[in-house]
Order: sequence, then C-alpha cells, then structure tokens
Amino acid sequence: MNLPPGYRFNPTAEELLMSYLLPRRNNEAVPGGSRIVRDVVLYGKYDPWTLFGVTDGSRECCFFVFTDLKKLSAKNGRPKPNGRKIRSAGSGVWSSRTVNDVKDGEGNVIGVDRYYVFSTGENKNKKQRRNGHGHWTMHEYCLVDSNGRCIDDLVVCVVACNTQIVIKHSDIGNSKKRIRTDPSSSASSVLEPQPEEVSEEEVDSGMRHRTRKKRGF
Repeated sequence: MNLPPGYRFNPTAEELLMSYLLPRRNNEAVPGGSRIVRDVVLYGKYDPWTLFGVTDGSRECCFFVFTDLKKLSAKNGRPKPNGRKIRSAGSGVWSSRTVNDVKDGEGNVIGVDRYYVFSTGENKNKKQRRNGHGHWTMHEYCLVDSNGRCIDDLVVCVVACNTQIVIKHSDIGNSKKRIRTDPSSSASSVLEPQPEEVSEEEVDSGMRHRTRKKRGF
C-alpha cells in the first residue's frame, strides 16, 4: 500500500468488527480492499500452511481474512438443528479453546471472539504439537444481533503461525482489555490494561505507527 517503513496493521477487535466485517456483510467497500483482509475458504480441503503458502514451518506470520461458516449436515443432507459449524480443514480440525464477548468503548457487546488451535492426527498430543508445519492458532470474530445472538455465517479471522496474537477489544472506555494468545499454550487469556510500553499514532481503520521505547517485546 506504499506505506512508510514501520507502519503495521494493528486493529482492535472493535475495528475488525465494525470497520471491516460489518461493511463486508453489507456489500460495501472495505478499507484497503482485499490487500489487507481478503476472502479465504478457511474451512475446506486445505491445511492452513498450504492455504497461506507457508513452506517454512519455523516462520512467524499472521493473516487477516474473511471466511464463510457452514453448518454440519445430517445424513439427509439438511443442516443439523444444533447449529454446529464445519471446523475441519485439510488433514486436521480447528479445535475450540475459549469464547469471549467483544465490547465497544461504551461497554456494549458488539461481537464474539472465539479462539482455536489447529490440530492434526500427528500433533494432537501436546508434546507433538509443533509438527513440521508450525503451530497454528486463530481468533474468529463474529457480529451479534440486537438479542445478542451470533451472526456467524460470515466471520473475520486472525490466523497466526508460531507467533503470539495480541488484539485489544477497544481503544477507549471499559473494554480496553487485551486478548493474548501464547503459541506455546492451548488457551488464551484476558489481560487487564497495563502501562503502555509503546506509543501509538493512530491512523484510519486500525493502521498505527509504533515507536519503540526502552523495552521491546
């Protein structure tokens, strides 16, 4: 996008939901088009390393994508009444770990954050979690309706390999919490706000320029 060095896409969960997923659902223009958040069939016949072209299992990387969710079908071909979604992908499955509400700056619930870990037959054992393709984790965000029910036929996801996902819920108000996912753990934790160690200059739709202070990450 011809941005100066040092600029990174670092959105909050609120920005992902309201500035990206909501217009995408309404068939409106999304900031940055497909250069930032692109459409991907995440749940399908491809493993994530194949889908995202990651050939080096030690590489650290992160991707932002939109994907459709489809309900599991019964033997008669109709969706199962419990509303469960297809979570299989290639040789494995995205296994659910935690679920958290996403609140805006005024404390209103605007979405749901689900955390997943990708596992295959060869890495279901925790000691064998890191196979030759790396450790893959994901946060999946969906909007909610006026009754607080998930609108999850289309979602926005943050998919990562061998790297920690840190997503703030909101920049202001009561929801300034961070969701931190440790790639060496199978669960995510909600962290209360801590003193800022980096200064942030906000630009439109989640773009920020970070200037390192005394201590890095």
